Amino acid sequence: MRPARINITKFFTQPSAINIAISVIVGALLFNAQLIMHNEQLCSSSVQMLFMKHFVVWSLPMMWSQILGFVAMTGIMVWMMFLCNQLQIIPVRSSMPLTIGLVMAGCIGYIQPFDESYIAAVFFILAMKELIQMYHFETQVAAAFNITLLLGVAALFEPTYIWLAVLFVLGMIIFRVITRRVFLSILLGIITLSIVVGSLFWLFDSLDILVNYLNRFIDVSLWYDMTLTKDDIIIGCFTGALILFTFINYYFSPSNYKLNTRLNFMFINWGFWLSMIWVVAFGAEFAQLIAIPGLFAVMCLSLYFSMNQSKVANVLFVVWFLVYVGYRIMHNYSFGN
Repeated sequence: MRPARINITKFFTQPSAINIAISVIVGALLFNAQLIMHNEQLCSSSVQMLFMKHFVVWSLPMMWSQILGFVAMTGIMVWMMFLCNQLQIIPVRSSMPLTIGLVMAGCIGYIQPFDESYIAAVFFILAMKELIQMYHFETQVAAAFNITLLLGVAALFEPTYIWLAVLFVLGMIIFRVITRRVFLSILLGIITLSIVVGSLFWLFDSLDILVNYLNRFIDVSLWYDMTLTKDDIIIGCFTGALILFTFINYYFSPSNYKLNTRLNFMFINWGFWLSMIWVVAFGAEFAQLIAIPGLFAVMCLSLYFSMNQSKVANVLFVVWFLVYVGYRIMHNYSFGN
């Protein structure tokens, strides 16, 4: 009698208390590994939450920032799990976004301390939700206005987010929702946000702060000034290769997906590659920006592993996990030295 084959991807796809608990525990261990191993070094530093790169909202010891970061990341990935189901990013109920998201976040130390990049990412996700819903609902004009406001608010925390407007325009082209009224709604959103923000800074006699912040949108000193380790480059190339593999797999099996899932996947795949170019272009802000291509990677990989329970998919899932854990171990070792 042949022994039963363990299907890992099937286990983590089906939502249950056990696999969600395993995902959270593994994520917590990976997320806080650096905190456990280098407690004294981390306790001596702090992390600031900034608004417009000028106003200090708060300053927390690194230890508490890491813990708060894990709680916030868990909440974001639970939210993504429900969004992927609600928006038909994944056509089956799946807890894979939580598993993949927490493992990736737990292994990429740059995105772990809780700072303004978390707030900007939340507004980005809200804008992305509005974009994907434009295909399903008739309120496309209102959605375009909301997207403009949400992306503008995200840019108040991370100025380079303004360049992600290109990605949303591409998304509107993919979903075929660009009309004259949608275009006018975007312009109205820009004008509204400009008037509100400009008026507030004028009332508080702080227009110089606003001007200095706006200059960061085109600050060439942020371009290409990136310092990466060999491990960072390897994990980036590995993730890119996986995303390319998911695209090839999708290309040869498009009939497995409904039209809205295919359009979602096309947008998400483009989102990953364009956001990677964006991260490279603004290399000096790498640590604050890498979460966005990471978010697209979570959605791409979650779709593939949720829809594939083959032997190849299971092996690939194990390889993906081991490579990321290996990257985390090397990162911890480098930090300690």
